[in-house]
Amino acid sequence: MAKIQVNLWKISKNTQKGDTILVLGKVLGDGNLDHPVNIAAESFSESAKKKIESAGGKIISKQDAEKAKARLMK
Repeated sequence: MAKIQVNLWKISKNTQKGDTILVLGKVLGDGNLDHPVNIAAESFSESAKKKIESAGGKIISKQDAEKAKARLMK
Protein backbone atom coordinates (compact mmCIF):
# COMPACT_ATOMS: atom_id res chain seq x y z
CA MET A 1 0.00 0.00 0.00
CA ALA A 2 1.39 3.39 -1.02
CA LYS A 3 1.98 5.98 1.65
CA ILE A 4 -0.09 9.16 1.32
CA GLN A 5 1.90 12.27 0.39
CA VAL A 6 0.30 15.70 0.12
CA ASN A 7 2.08 18.76 -1.29
CA LEU A 8 1.61 22.28 0.03
CA TRP A 9 0.17 23.54 -3.25
CA LYS A 10 -2.75 21.12 -2.80
CA ILE A 11 -3.29 22.20 0.80
CA SER A 12 -3.22 25.86 -0.26
CA LYS A 13 -5.69 25.25 -3.09
CA ASN A 14 -8.18 23.31 -0.92
CA THR A 15 -8.15 25.25 2.35
CA GLN A 16 -8.98 28.68 3.68
CA LYS A 17 -7.26 30.86 6.24
CA GLY A 18 -7.40 29.26 9.69
CA ASP A 19 -8.53 25.78 8.55
CA THR A 20 -7.32 22.72 10.44
CA ILE A 21 -6.50 19.59 8.47
CA LEU A 22 -5.24 16.09 9.14
CA VAL A 23 -3.00 14.25 6.66
CA LEU A 24 -2.65 10.51 7.22
CA GLY A 25 0.80 10.50 5.70
CA LYS A 26 3.55 13.00 4.89
CA VAL A 27 3.28 16.68 3.98
CA LEU A 28 5.79 17.69 1.29
CA GLY A 29 7.03 21.19 0.50
CA ASP A 30 6.23 21.38 -3.23
CA GLY A 31 4.42 24.64 -3.94
CA ASN A 32 3.56 27.49 -1.62
CA LEU A 33 1.10 28.06 1.19
CA ASP A 34 -0.38 31.56 0.92
CA HIS A 35 -2.47 31.56 4.11
CA PRO A 36 -2.17 30.17 7.65
CA VAL A 37 -3.40 26.59 8.14
CA ASN A 38 -3.10 24.26 11.14
CA ILE A 39 -1.82 20.88 9.97
CA ALA A 40 -1.41 17.52 11.69
CA ALA A 41 0.34 14.69 9.85
CA GLU A 42 2.46 11.61 10.40
CA SER A 43 5.50 13.54 9.15
CA PHE A 44 6.62 16.69 7.36
CA SER A 45 9.52 17.46 5.06
CA GLU A 46 11.84 20.19 6.37
CA SER A 47 10.80 22.53 3.54
CA ALA A 48 7.11 21.99 4.32
CA LYS A 49 7.67 22.86 7.99
CA LYS A 50 9.42 26.10 7.06
CA LYS A 51 6.75 27.12 4.56
CA ILE A 52 3.86 26.33 6.94
CA GLU A 53 5.43 28.44 9.68
CA SER A 54 6.35 31.25 7.24
CA ALA A 55 2.69 31.45 6.17
CA GLY A 56 1.64 31.83 9.83
CA GLY A 57 0.36 28.26 10.11
CA LYS A 58 1.04 25.72 12.81
CA ILE A 59 2.08 22.10 12.96
CA ILE A 60 -0.21 20.50 15.51
CA SER A 61 -0.67 17.07 17.09
CA LYS A 62 -3.20 14.58 15.80
CA GLN A 63 -5.01 14.90 19.15
CA ASP A 64 -5.38 18.65 18.69
CA ALA A 65 -6.60 18.09 15.13
CA GLU A 66 -9.28 15.69 16.35
CA LYS A 67 -10.41 18.16 19.02
CA ALA A 68 -10.68 20.85 16.36
CA LYS A 69 -12.68 18.49 14.11
CA ALA A 70 -10.03 18.72 11.42
CA ARG A 71 -10.85 17.92 7.85
CA LEU A 72 -9.07 14.88 6.42
CA MET A 73 -6.93 15.59 3.38
CA LYS A 74 -5.48 12.99 1.04
